[in-house]
Amino acid sequence: RAHAEYLVETDRALDALEAQNMRFDEALNRMPEGLRRFDARQRIMVVNDRYCEIYGLKPGQVKPGTTLQQILEYRAANGSYAGPAPAEYVEANVARVGASIARLEEIQTLNDGKVIQVLRRPMPDGGWLATFEDITEKRKLEQENERNRVFLDTILENVPAPIFVKEASERRYILVNRAGEEFWGVLREAMIGNTSHGIFAKAEADLIDAREDQLLASDRTNIDERQIRTPHNGTRSIVAKRIAIRDQDGEAQYIVGVIEDVTERKRVEEQISHMARHDALTGLANRVVFAERVEEASARLRRHGEPFCVVMLDLDRFKTVNDLLGHPTGDALLQEVA
Repeated sequence: RAHAEYLVETDRALDALEAQNMRFDEALNRMPEGLRRFDARQRIMVVNDRYCEIYGLKPGQVKPGTTLQQILEYRAANGSYAGPAPAEYVEANVARVGASIARLEEIQTLNDGKVIQVLRRPMPDGGWLATFEDITEKRKLEQENERNRVFLDTILENVPAPIFVKEASERRYILVNRAGEEFWGVLREAMIGNTSHGIFAKAEADLIDAREDQLLASDRTNIDERQIRTPHNGTRSIVAKRIAIRDQDGEAQYIVGVIEDVTERKRVEEQISHMARHDALTGLANRVVFAERVEEASARLRRHGEPFCVVMLDLDRFKTVNDLLGHPTGDALLQEVA
């Protein structure tokens, strides 16, 4: 009876062990990464289906007891291995893993274009455990992102308007394009990582901080038209536009600014305005300004009874000067009188 009970318990234990092994195999084969466990003699102890799938191996080719050299020979036959001779690779790999107590990482590019990330970790028994992740799509995405980054950097570098980016918490510059470097007359190396107070005079830096405080306190674009005193390019007239880049919780992460240098435009506008309202020869106000002043004085007279007078000056014998000495002399006389 005792023997029969022992056999029953043994069967139950074996059934439980078999069920446990089935669950282990199922979990192993559901892993998104390939997994391979070698013993100290370079023989497979554990391997999952994903590993075979990555390298195009048939499940029957890779099983417990299969050596690393045999696996490489199978891979060389199906075109998924193009490294040194399998025996040479095995010798170098064993030496490399045996000399390390930390995990080793390797990126493999297969003949079919797959990119595999391999992580190896030595085990206490002298063997090693390795995982294999197909990062082909991830690498393509990284390369695409890098191409996009280079493309955007190229655009930023060639935009004629100064552009800058600050991180919002400490207000430190993290990006300045070439136009910004030229506008401020400060090397980017001196601006990146610095704050406004480390670059500009205190009054100017305080004004910049105040504008950015207004920006971060609202959800609107900050537009600032004024004059700014640059560190090395003098006073410039600008139109500065700033926006805050916020995360999904609404917290400001970055401040992006675009500056339009309107100094020359303002100068031309002022020059045109001056020409429209002043005589080109003498620089005196012309009849347009005269008419405005008379209208203003007339309005004060009508509203408040304030009187005004108009004085007209005549230059005697001016025609004689032009006739006898010429118009250049007449012009010089007008300028002197003015």
